[in-house]
Amino acid sequence: MEFSKEEIEAIIADMPTPSRKMATVRWVDEIRPIEGADAIELVILGGWQVVVKKGEFFAGLPCVYLEIDSWVPTEIAPFLSKGHEPREYEGVKGERLKTIRLRKQLSQGLVLPLSVLGDKWDEFFTEGQDVSEILGVVKYEKPLPANMRGNARRYFPNFIQKTDQERVQNRLRTLEAREDDEEYELTLKLDGSSTTFYHYNGDTGVCSRNLELKTDESNVGNVFVDKFHELGISDKLKALGRNIAIQGELWGTGINGNWEKVDGIYFHVFDVFDCDRYCYLRADERYAIVNALGLAHAPILGSGTLASLGVGDLRIESFLAVADRPSIFNKIAEGVVFKSLKDPNFTFKVINNRFLEKGGDE
Repeated sequence: MEFSKEEIEAIIADMPTPSRKMATVRWVDEIRPIEGADAIELVILGGWQVVVKKGEFFAGLPCVYLEIDSWVPTEIAPFLSKGHEPREYEGVKGERLKTIRLRKQLSQGLVLPLSVLGDKWDEFFTEGQDVSEILGVVKYEKPLPANMRGNARRYFPNFIQKTDQERVQNRLRTLEAREDDEEYELTLKLDGSSTTFYHYNGDTGVCSRNLELKTDESNVGNVFVDKFHELGISDKLKALGRNIAIQGELWGTGINGNWEKVDGIYFHVFDVFDCDRYCYLRADERYAIVNALGLAHAPILGSGTLASLGVGDLRIESFLAVADRPSIFNKIAEGVVFKSLKDPNFTFKVINNRFLEKGGDE
Protein backbone atom coordinates (compact mmCIF):
# COMPACT_ATOMS: atom_id res chain seq x y z
CA MET A 1 0.00 0.00 0.00
CA GLU A 2 1.31 3.44 -0.94
CA PHE A 3 0.43 6.80 0.61
CA SER A 4 -0.04 10.26 -0.86
CA LYS A 5 2.17 13.14 0.26
CA GLU A 6 -0.65 14.47 2.44
CA GLU A 7 -1.18 11.06 4.08
CA ILE A 8 2.56 10.73 4.79
CA GLU A 9 2.64 14.16 6.44
CA ALA A 10 -0.39 13.27 8.58
CA ILE A 11 1.19 9.95 9.62
CA ILE A 12 4.44 11.64 10.63
CA ALA A 13 2.52 14.20 12.68
CA ASP A 14 0.80 11.38 14.59
CA MET A 15 3.95 9.31 15.14
CA PRO A 16 5.08 8.91 18.77
CA THR A 17 7.88 10.96 20.29
CA PRO A 18 11.34 9.69 19.13
CA SER A 19 13.07 7.30 21.49
CA ARG A 20 15.83 9.78 22.30
CA LYS A 21 14.91 11.56 25.52
CA MET A 22 15.74 15.22 25.07
CA ALA A 23 14.54 16.39 28.51
CA THR A 24 14.85 14.14 31.56
CA VAL A 25 14.75 14.29 35.33
CA ARG A 26 18.26 13.92 36.78
CA TRP A 27 20.08 14.28 40.06
CA VAL A 28 23.06 16.62 40.28
CA ASP A 29 26.14 14.45 40.90
CA GLU A 30 28.64 17.18 41.60
CA ILE A 31 29.30 20.91 41.54
CA ARG A 32 32.74 21.99 40.32
CA PRO A 33 34.20 25.48 40.58
CA ILE A 34 35.54 27.25 37.49
CA GLU A 35 38.92 28.84 38.01
CA GLY A 36 38.73 32.63 37.89
CA ALA A 37 34.93 32.69 37.68
CA ASP A 38 32.89 34.30 40.43
CA ALA A 39 29.40 34.02 38.92
CA ILE A 40 29.36 30.61 37.23
CA GLU A 41 30.20 26.99 38.05
CA LEU A 42 29.87 23.49 36.55
CA VAL A 43 27.02 21.08 37.18
CA ILE A 44 27.92 17.41 36.58
CA LEU A 45 25.13 14.97 35.67
CA GLY A 46 26.36 11.51 34.71
CA GLY A 47 28.71 12.11 31.80
CA TRP A 48 27.44 15.61 31.03
CA GLN A 49 28.67 18.96 32.31
CA VAL A 50 26.83 22.27 32.06
CA VAL A 51 27.88 25.79 33.04
CA VAL A 52 25.27 27.38 35.36
CA LYS A 53 24.93 30.43 37.58
CA LYS A 54 26.67 29.91 40.90
CA GLY A 55 24.44 28.83 43.77
CA GLU A 56 21.42 27.69 41.74
CA PHE A 57 22.09 23.95 42.14
CA PHE A 58 23.86 21.64 44.57
CA ALA A 59 24.91 17.96 44.69
CA GLY A 60 21.97 15.61 45.24
CA LEU A 61 19.37 18.08 43.94
CA PRO A 62 16.81 16.75 41.42
CA CYS A 63 16.54 18.87 38.29
CA VAL A 64 15.59 18.77 34.61
CA TYR A 65 18.39 18.26 32.09
CA LEU A 66 17.98 19.15 28.40
CA GLU A 67 20.48 17.56 26.00
CA ILE A 68 22.32 19.35 23.22
CA ASP A 69 20.30 19.47 19.98
CA SER A 70 17.14 20.11 22.02
CA TRP A 71 14.77 22.71 20.58
CA VAL A 72 13.76 24.67 23.68
CA PRO A 73 10.50 26.67 23.59
CA THR A 74 10.89 30.31 24.62
CA GLU A 75 8.24 29.84 27.32
CA ILE A 76 10.50 27.65 29.47
CA ALA A 77 13.86 29.37 28.85
CA PRO A 78 13.43 32.90 27.42
CA PHE A 79 16.99 33.82 28.43
CA LEU A 80 18.41 31.60 25.68
CA SER A 81 17.49 34.24 23.09
CA LYS A 82 19.68 36.79 24.93
CA GLY A 83 17.25 39.65 24.37
CA HIS A 84 16.85 38.99 20.64
CA GLU A 85 13.77 37.79 18.80
CA PRO A 86 13.66 33.97 19.24
CA ARG A 87 14.12 31.71 16.24
CA GLU A 88 11.38 29.39 15.00
CA TYR A 89 11.39 25.65 14.32
CA GLU A 90 8.33 23.66 13.25
CA GLY A 91 6.10 26.54 14.29
CA VAL A 92 7.58 26.84 17.79
CA LYS A 93 9.58 29.89 18.87
CA GLY A 94 12.69 29.05 20.85
CA GLU A 95 16.36 28.17 20.55
CA ARG A 96 18.55 25.16 19.80
CA LEU A 97 21.04 23.94 22.41
CA LYS A 98 24.57 23.55 21.07
CA THR A 99 27.92 22.63 22.56
CA ILE A 100 29.64 25.84 23.69
CA ARG A 101 32.57 26.97 25.83
CA LEU A 102 32.35 29.45 28.67
CA ARG A 103 35.54 30.44 30.51
CA LYS A 104 37.28 27.62 28.60
CA GLN A 105 34.82 25.11 30.07
CA LEU A 106 32.71 22.88 27.84
CA SER A 107 28.98 23.32 28.42
CA GLN A 108 26.57 20.82 26.87
CA GLY A 109 22.87 21.26 27.43
CA LEU A 110 20.75 23.14 29.94
CA VAL A 111 19.87 22.48 33.58
CA LEU A 112 16.54 23.78 34.90
CA PRO A 113 14.86 23.48 38.31
CA LEU A 114 12.01 20.98 38.73
CA SER A 115 9.64 23.92 39.08
CA VAL A 116 9.76 24.27 35.28
CA LEU A 117 7.37 21.28 35.25
CA GLY A 118 4.63 23.38 36.85
CA ASP A 119 2.33 22.71 39.77
CA LYS A 120 2.87 18.93 39.66
CA TRP A 121 6.67 19.12 39.79
CA ASP A 122 6.70 16.91 42.92
CA GLU A 123 5.38 13.96 40.86
CA PHE A 124 8.61 13.73 38.88
CA PHE A 125 11.18 12.00 41.03
CA THR A 126 12.24 9.08 38.82
CA GLU A 127 15.82 9.19 37.55
CA GLY A 128 15.78 9.42 33.77
CA GLN A 129 12.05 10.13 33.52
CA ASP A 130 11.28 11.63 30.12
CA VAL A 131 9.61 15.05 30.39
CA SER A 132 10.24 16.16 26.79
CA GLU A 133 6.58 16.12 25.80
CA ILE A 134 5.48 17.96 28.95
CA LEU A 135 7.92 20.79 28.21
CA GLY A 136 7.41 20.76 24.44
CA VAL A 137 11.09 19.98 23.88
CA VAL A 138 11.94 18.15 20.64
CA LYS A 139 15.13 17.13 18.84
CA TYR A 140 16.27 19.70 16.32
CA GLU A 141 16.71 18.15 12.88
CA LYS A 142 18.57 20.11 10.24
CA PRO A 143 16.31 20.62 7.17
CA LEU A 144 17.17 18.23 4.36
CA PRO A 145 18.40 19.64 1.05
CA ALA A 146 16.29 18.97 -2.04
CA ASN A 147 18.43 16.03 -3.20
CA MET A 148 17.65 14.14 0.05
CA ARG A 149 13.91 14.72 0.47
CA GLY A 150 12.41 12.55 -2.24
CA ASN A 151 8.93 11.12 -2.76
CA ALA A 152 7.84 8.88 0.10
CA ARG A 153 6.36 5.45 -0.40
CA ARG A 154 5.36 5.15 3.26
CA TYR A 155 6.69 5.86 6.72
CA PHE A 156 9.62 3.86 8.12
CA PRO A 157 8.72 0.12 8.06
CA ASN A 158 7.74 -1.34 11.43
CA PHE A 159 9.67 -4.58 10.76
CA ILE A 160 12.98 -2.67 11.01
CA GLN A 161 14.43 -0.91 14.04
CA LYS A 162 15.47 2.68 13.46
CA THR A 163 19.10 3.62 14.03
CA ASP A 164 19.24 5.65 17.22
CA GLN A 165 22.32 4.94 19.33
CA GLU A 166 22.56 6.34 22.84
CA ARG A 167 25.37 8.69 23.77
CA VAL A 168 27.98 7.43 26.23
CA GLN A 169 27.12 10.28 28.62
CA ASN A 170 23.80 8.53 29.21
CA ARG A 171 25.34 5.04 29.41
CA LEU A 172 27.87 5.43 32.23
CA ARG A 173 25.65 3.98 34.97
CA THR A 174 24.57 1.13 32.69
CA LEU A 175 28.20 0.33 31.87
CA GLU A 176 29.03 -0.01 35.57
CA ALA A 177 26.68 -3.01 35.69
CA ARG A 178 28.18 -4.77 32.61
CA GLU A 179 30.74 -7.56 32.96
CA ASP A 180 34.40 -6.47 32.95
CA ASP A 181 35.33 -9.16 30.41
CA GLU A 182 32.63 -8.14 27.90
CA GLU A 183 34.24 -7.32 24.55
CA TYR A 184 33.29 -4.55 22.17
CA GLU A 185 33.81 -3.65 18.54
CA LEU A 186 35.07 -0.08 18.05
CA THR A 187 34.24 1.64 14.76
CA LEU A 188 34.67 5.11 13.32
CA LYS A 189 31.49 7.18 13.18
CA LEU A 190 31.17 8.91 9.82
CA ASP A 191 29.25 12.16 9.44
CA GLY A 192 26.45 11.75 6.93
CA SER A 193 22.88 10.51 6.83
CA SER A 194 21.55 7.23 8.21
CA THR A 195 20.37 4.98 5.37
CA THR A 196 18.56 1.63 5.34
CA PHE A 197 18.32 -0.86 2.47
CA TYR A 198 16.09 -3.89 3.07
CA HIS A 199 14.68 -7.15 1.72
CA TYR A 200 11.46 -8.42 3.28
CA ASN A 201 9.35 -11.27 1.90
CA GLY A 202 10.43 -10.64 -1.68
CA ASP A 203 10.13 -6.86 -1.50
CA THR A 204 13.12 -4.49 -1.39
CA GLY A 205 13.36 -0.84 -0.51
CA VAL A 206 15.38 2.13 0.68
CA CYS A 207 14.73 4.35 3.68
CA SER A 208 16.00 7.65 4.97
CA ARG A 209 15.94 8.14 8.74
CA ASN A 210 12.16 8.48 8.95
CA LEU A 211 10.62 7.41 5.63
CA GLU A 212 10.72 4.72 2.99
CA LEU A 213 11.26 6.26 -0.44
CA LYS A 214 9.87 5.27 -3.81
CA THR A 215 12.54 3.67 -6.00
CA ASP A 216 10.98 4.55 -9.37
CA GLU A 217 11.72 7.39 -11.76
CA SER A 218 9.90 9.87 -9.51
CA ASN A 219 12.99 9.86 -7.27
CA VAL A 220 15.72 10.22 -9.88
CA GLY A 221 18.32 12.53 -8.34
CA ASN A 222 17.52 11.53 -4.77
CA VAL A 223 20.82 10.49 -3.17
CA PHE A 224 19.37 7.56 -1.20
CA VAL A 225 17.56 6.07 -4.18
CA ASP A 226 20.40 6.75 -6.62
CA LYS A 227 22.85 4.89 -4.35
CA PHE A 228 20.34 2.03 -3.96
CA HIS A 229 20.32 1.55 -7.74
CA GLU A 230 24.04 2.26 -8.24
CA LEU A 231 25.00 -0.51 -5.80
CA GLY A 232 22.49 -2.96 -7.28
CA ILE A 233 21.05 -3.49 -3.81
CA SER A 234 17.69 -4.89 -4.88
CA ASP A 235 19.13 -7.79 -6.91
CA LYS A 236 21.86 -8.49 -4.35
CA LEU A 237 19.44 -8.69 -1.42
CA LYS A 238 16.97 -10.86 -3.35
CA ALA A 239 19.80 -13.24 -4.27
CA LEU A 240 20.79 -13.44 -0.61
CA GLY A 241 17.21 -14.41 0.20
CA ARG A 242 17.08 -13.27 3.83
CA ASN A 243 14.71 -10.82 5.47
CA ILE A 244 17.32 -8.32 6.56
CA ALA A 245 18.00 -4.59 6.61
CA ILE A 246 21.41 -3.16 5.77
CA GLN A 247 21.96 0.04 7.75
CA GLY A 248 24.79 2.46 7.20
CA GLU A 249 26.00 5.99 6.65
CA LEU A 250 25.57 7.80 3.33
CA TRP A 251 28.15 10.57 3.17
CA GLY A 252 29.92 12.86 0.75
CA THR A 253 28.99 15.62 -1.70
CA GLY A 254 25.82 17.49 -0.73
CA ILE A 255 25.20 15.50 2.44
CA ASN A 256 25.21 17.17 5.85
CA GLY A 257 27.82 19.73 4.87
CA ASN A 258 30.19 17.09 3.45
CA TRP A 259 32.42 16.94 6.55
CA GLU A 260 35.03 14.83 4.73
CA LYS A 261 35.20 17.36 1.85
CA VAL A 262 35.22 14.68 -0.83
CA ASP A 263 33.90 14.42 -4.37
CA GLY A 264 31.28 11.72 -4.71
CA ILE A 265 28.87 9.91 -2.42
CA TYR A 266 29.82 6.86 -0.35
CA PHE A 267 27.95 4.24 1.69
CA HIS A 268 29.46 2.38 4.66
CA VAL A 269 27.55 -0.31 6.56
CA PHE A 270 27.49 -0.18 10.35
CA ASP A 271 24.68 -2.67 11.16
CA VAL A 272 22.64 -5.54 9.76
CA PHE A 273 19.18 -6.09 11.20
CA ASP A 274 17.37 -9.46 11.16
CA CYS A 275 13.73 -8.58 10.37
CA ASP A 276 12.40 -12.05 11.26
CA ARG A 277 13.98 -12.14 14.74
CA TYR A 278 13.80 -8.35 15.15
CA CYS A 279 17.37 -8.01 16.40
CA TYR A 280 20.81 -6.98 15.17
CA LEU A 281 23.20 -9.62 13.89
CA ARG A 282 26.49 -10.43 15.60
CA ALA A 283 29.60 -8.80 14.20
CA ASP A 284 30.86 -11.95 12.45
CA GLU A 285 27.49 -12.44 10.72
CA ARG A 286 27.45 -8.78 9.73
CA TYR A 287 30.94 -8.96 8.22
CA ALA A 288 29.99 -12.05 6.19
CA ILE A 289 26.88 -10.39 4.76
CA VAL A 290 28.68 -7.14 3.97
CA ASN A 291 31.34 -9.12 2.10
CA ALA A 292 28.73 -11.20 0.28
CA LEU A 293 26.99 -8.04 -0.90
CA GLY A 294 30.27 -6.39 -1.94
CA LEU A 295 29.68 -3.36 0.29
CA ALA A 296 32.07 -1.28 2.38
CA HIS A 297 31.98 -1.56 6.17
CA ALA A 298 32.45 1.38 8.54
CA PRO A 299 36.17 1.56 9.47
CA ILE A 300 36.92 -0.86 12.32
CA LEU A 301 39.33 0.65 14.85
CA GLY A 302 39.72 -2.35 17.13
CA SER A 303 37.98 -4.76 19.47
CA GLY A 304 38.36 -5.99 23.03
CA THR A 305 37.32 -5.20 26.57
CA LEU A 306 36.73 -1.63 27.60
CA ALA A 307 39.99 -1.80 29.54
CA SER A 308 41.97 -2.88 26.47
CA LEU A 309 40.33 -0.10 24.45
CA GLY A 310 41.47 2.48 26.98
CA VAL A 311 38.18 3.22 28.75
CA GLY A 312 38.16 0.66 31.56
CA ASP A 313 37.95 3.38 34.20
CA LEU A 314 34.55 4.43 32.73
CA ARG A 315 35.50 8.09 33.01
CA ILE A 316 33.84 10.30 30.43
CA GLU A 317 37.23 11.91 29.75
CA SER A 318 38.63 8.52 28.68
CA PHE A 319 35.80 7.92 26.20
CA LEU A 320 36.15 11.43 24.78
CA ALA A 321 39.89 10.90 24.35
CA VAL A 322 39.21 7.79 22.23
CA ALA A 323 36.73 9.76 20.10
CA ASP A 324 39.17 12.62 19.54
CA ARG A 325 40.88 11.24 16.44
CA PRO A 326 41.13 11.83 12.68
CA SER A 327 38.42 10.69 10.30
CA ILE A 328 39.04 9.22 6.85
CA PHE A 329 39.77 12.54 5.12
CA ASN A 330 39.15 15.14 7.82
CA LYS A 331 41.64 15.59 10.66
CA ILE A 332 38.69 15.67 13.08
CA ALA A 333 36.36 12.67 13.28
CA GLU A 334 32.70 12.87 14.25
CA GLY A 335 33.39 10.22 16.87
CA VAL A 336 33.34 6.48 17.49
CA VAL A 337 30.81 3.73 18.18
CA PHE A 338 31.13 0.90 20.73
CA LYS A 339 29.11 -2.24 20.02
CA SER A 340 29.02 -5.25 22.33
CA LEU A 341 30.28 -8.44 20.65
CA LYS A 342 28.18 -10.45 23.09
CA ASP A 343 24.97 -8.46 22.72
CA PRO A 344 24.86 -6.56 19.39
CA ASN A 345 21.75 -4.72 20.55
CA PHE A 346 23.85 -2.96 23.21
CA THR A 347 25.69 -0.10 21.59
CA PHE A 348 26.59 3.50 22.26
CA LYS A 349 28.31 6.37 20.52
CA VAL A 350 30.94 8.85 21.64
CA ILE A 351 30.80 12.14 19.77
CA ASN A 352 34.04 14.08 19.43
CA ASN A 353 33.65 17.42 21.19
CA ARG A 354 36.03 19.04 18.72
CA PHE A 355 33.63 17.97 15.95
CA LEU A 356 30.74 19.66 17.77
CA GLU A 357 32.72 22.81 18.48
CA LYS A 358 33.72 23.08 14.81
CA GLY A 359 30.05 23.15 13.84
CA GLY A 360 29.45 19.49 13.09
CA ASP A 361 25.83 18.32 13.28
CA GLU A 362 25.19 14.98 14.97
